[in-house]
Amino acid sequence: SPSGKIAVGAWYYTEKSDDLLAVDSNGNPVRENNQGMYIIGEHQLYAEEGSKDQGLAGFVRLGFADKNVNQFDYAWSAGVVYTGLIPSRDEGRLGFGINGAHNSNKFKESSLAGGTAMDNAETALELTYSDNITNWLSVQPDVQYIINPGTDKTLDNALVIGSRFTVKF
Repeated sequence: SPSGKIAVGAWYYTEKSDDLLAVDSNGNPVRENNQGMYIIGEHQLYAEEGSKDQGLAGFVRLGFADKNVNQFDYAWSAGVVYTGLIPSRDEGRLGFGINGAHNSNKFKESSLAGGTAMDNAETALELTYSDNITNWLSVQPDVQYIINPGTDKTLDNALVIGSRFTVKF
């Protein structure tokens, strides 16, 4: 039967961070706490008959960060992964995802004051496949298309092609 999980978490830096805009009477950045939180959901959408490991799973993630000290005040992602799509490749995983990161207003104001206008957000689309080549080597080619990379209005959209190799020993 399909299964899933939900995870909720938070983070907090013990050392304070510079505020993106606020300064003290000496012109130094005001130091503030830096924290955030996130929620992650994963669910098996389809299980191949007779297999608990093969099938289609989906995921969503949403995270928030302190808008006074971080470029991004929230980010999100969603996608699907199919395990065992190719016959005889039971451990192969084909995945597609989309994610986005949103600039905080303070970051945009700070960038504009420095002479650079930033877009509101960056969005990325990703297609990847991972599989074991041997019992000690796996490979994962990956293609990403990034819209508004770094949220910098002067940059063109980017196509990124790469591969990851994992050696087990």
